[in-house]
Amino acid sequence: VSSETTLGHTPELDQIALVRSPADLACPDGPHVDYLEPVVRRHAQQRSES
Repeated sequence: VSSETTLGHTPELDQIALVRSPADLACPDGPHVDYLEPVVRRHAQQRSES
C-alpha cells in the first residue's frame, strides 16, 4: 500500500476481511463484489450440512 501511495496511485487492495457467514458481511466497509453474499451464503450452508 505504501509503495503505491508513494507513486501517487490509489491502491486497489488495501483491506481484506475474512468472513465465514452472511452475518459477517455487515461489518466490512467499502465496496465488495456483487456475488460475494451468495457465495458466502452457499459456503455457510454447506458447512452446516456436513
